Amino acid sequence: MLLIKFIKVTFIAFFKIPNQAKNYQGTYSINFIKLIIDQIIRTIGSLGHFFLKNRKYDDRLESIGNYRLLSEDISSNSIIYSCGIGKNIKFDKKISEKFNCDVYMFDPTKESYEFMNVNNNPKLKFYNIGVWTEDGDIKFYHPDDKYNNSAYGNLSATNFFKSGTYIKLPCKSIPSIMKEHKHLKIDVLKMDIEGAAFVILNHLLSNNVYPKQIIVELERPFFIYNASLTDFLDYFIKRRKIRKKLKQTGYDLIELKANELLAVKLY
Repeated sequence: MLLIKFIKVTFIAFFKIPNQAKNYQGTYSINFIKLIIDQIIRTIGSLGHFFLKNRKYDDRLESIGNYRLLSEDISSNSIIYSCGIGKNIKFDKKISEKFNCDVYMFDPTKESYEFMNVNNNPKLKFYNIGVWTEDGDIKFYHPDDKYNNSAYGNLSATNFFKSGTYIKLPCKSIPSIMKEHKHLKIDVLKMDIEGAAFVILNHLLSNNVYPKQIIVELERPFFIYNASLTDFLDYFIKRRKIRKKLKQTGYDLIELKANELLAVKLY
């Protein structure tokens, strides 16, 4: 059943590529080839994860929105940080509804501000700032494609998109946010922040901040954004180092997808 679902999802992803190739700057044929290569890498990564993943938590993980977590220790008193919102709050709404807990949501974009401005759920506490290793205005780069501009769309503080265009937006470090809200712990930290997860995780662990559960998108480089082989090598080195650092600080690692990581604090 899982294999059939995987084949179906993969087929749909390849089927979409001819239209997707029109959305990026450059020639259509080059974009098409880059997207094919990116999807092949994604498919290989997903297959590798399926056969090599940590399976001892399979019966304990619960789907919450678009992520899976260990829900055993989550309650109405839990502190949830959700970094990187866009216009997708499936996870935030679901975890708040299920456990009646507050969710602190952070995203510096105008897109998220306008989306969350009509939200009337007091449990979803949105802040129009980004997370970084320091407080202040930080450069955020956006993709050079026709669906993005300086106010909307995906933004990356690490220039994940190899772009020459950016805007400056306000950021705070997670330790600063915790101090501001008088939080002594984080029960769940979710991050989907376009390539910045490595930087933030290293900063947190170096400052002795240990969320009980960490779920992050460890976005790999994409050829469609002009990634090089050196970028891929650097990505795998950073991935190996952060996995090692998490294990050394008492985390057990559960990879849910090829580029998505769940880490659970054991001690």
